[in-house]
Amino acid sequence: MKMNSILYEKYSVIKRIKNKDDKNPMGVNRGILKMTGKLISVIVPIYNVDKYLERCLNSIQNQSYKDFEVLMIDDGSTDNSPLIAEKYSKVDVRFHFFQKSNGGQGSARNYGLDKSQGEYVAFVDSDDWIEKDYLLKLISCAEANQADVVMCGVERVWENGTRIRNPLSNKKEYIVTELHSFLNTVSYVSCDKLYRMELFEEIRFPCNMAFEDYATIPRVLARAKKIIGLPDILYNYYWRENSTTNVKKINRDILKAQRILEMSEMKDGFSDVLEVYFVRNVLGSLIWGMAHSYKNRAEIVEIMCEGKRKYSHLEKYITSENIRYPEFGKLIYNRYYFIAYCYCNFIDGIKSLFRPMYHKIIKFVKHS
Repeated sequence: MKMNSILYEKYSVIKRIKNKDDKNPMGVNRGILKMTGKLISVIVPIYNVDKYLERCLNSIQNQSYKDFEVLMIDDGSTDNSPLIAEKYSKVDVRFHFFQKSNGGQGSARNYGLDKSQGEYVAFVDSDDWIEKDYLLKLISCAEANQADVVMCGVERVWENGTRIRNPLSNKKEYIVTELHSFLNTVSYVSCDKLYRMELFEEIRFPCNMAFEDYATIPRVLARAKKIIGLPDILYNYYWRENSTTNVKKINRDILKAQRILEMSEMKDGFSDVLEVYFVRNVLGSLIWGMAHSYKNRAEIVEIMCEGKRKYSHLEKYITSENIRYPEFGKLIYNRYYFIAYCYCNFIDGIKSLFRPMYHKIIKFVKHS
């Protein structure tokens, strides 16, 4: 394991202002901060990832922006992950290692938030990795524009080597000024964003459930006064295809996330956002669940009926703009469950056999 022993230092602020021009149509100031005294807390939940952890921690340690702390929260790992994390804490004073009993990723993130000292916070999953300028570009943009949240593009990487690049905003920087329209389209994952720490005041992730991001990040973003997205692809998501997921738990937890939002401060003033959120995330999850476990159809029917009772305009949102597979959504909405199940499995089978070719074709079609 190659690591650098780095002493933590404070730096003064140096900004470079960039004016509005043709290459920057929205006037987003990307003014590079060469050095700054703004501390970023990077929270890394760890659970049985000894095969991937060094890649993740190396990518953080080698950041061009040096003013950060890393909170490595081991959530009861039974492999060599704690030994790996502890080594980093011994050679780099910015890395802090903590161990706790297993409580899920949300619990580990909450532990990190409670221990954080930074003015900003970023989350990195322990099997993912970040580009060298990830922290530098995000905090530079945040400071230069007084933004509360800065997002970036991502690359999804599968174990078989397939890579899908997802830049933001068609290679243009953008500033979000209308939160309602933004919250209906933004990704609710926590890891491709830099946040001002104050946004998490009195907000924490739910514990022992999947989709903890979905129950938390919308509330955080709804507090932000300015959110900026950069087109740069700076975060790498690693998809482990051999991992197994409890479909029944997914159905329950995605609905639980929806209920948390409906009981939160978002119920006042964001009812339209919650309705579209139900379609994009809850319905989208049910479609995936139907594709992989037809035997859970009774539970899926129950959740769909609850959605119909709560949201009178639900059907109009089942379009290609709101969910990934609108044709599946319409089949499920109209109770053609077995057809939806067969259809989803057929498509999934084709994609798994010809995934590299499939993505190339989709990319060609989109750009033709």
